[in-house]
Amino acid sequence: MFRSIVAAVLLAAPAAAAQATLLDSAREAYAAAWNISPLSVQSVAFVDRPAELIGDVVERKGAAFRQGENILIYAEPSGYAYIETLDGFEFGLDLDVEVLDSGGESLFRQEGFQTVRLASRRAVRELFLTMELELDGFDSGEYQIRIRANDIASDETAEFTLPFAIED
Repeated sequence: MFRSIVAAVLLAAPAAAAQATLLDSAREAYAAAWNISPLSVQSVAFVDRPAELIGDVVERKGAAFRQGENILIYAEPSGYAYIETLDGFEFGLDLDVEVLDSGGESLFRQEGFQTVRLASRRAVRELFLTMELELDGFDSGEYQIRIRANDIASDETAEFTLPFAIED
């Protein structure tokens, strides 16, 4: 019995090594694609609660908010750059917000309304944001929120716009 267990382990070792090599190659290809990709933001949605993990999204039904109600937005940035440090990497985004009326005229703008700055020993390629906006003093009507993400490790930026309404 002992011999058959040893034989099974010895036969599995080359398969495990091949799998590790395949996974390493896939990681390297993904990193290369990441490094040439521009900063972008995907999976943008109004949500009912802050996310605790990437993909932990409870999308809000509709984009109408009551006067004084906080607005939560979930988003997943990708293509951000890294600052190499002695301990690994720093990365993150400075976020600007702008509220536009239905005609596209700017009503409110705040640069640096939120900053996300992280450090890791590895080049982490999974990041999510939950942005909370308090929009008081706007009349009932149709609006747009524009978020601009500014990469802290490069000159790249990415924007997204979400239409929403404020109701009485």
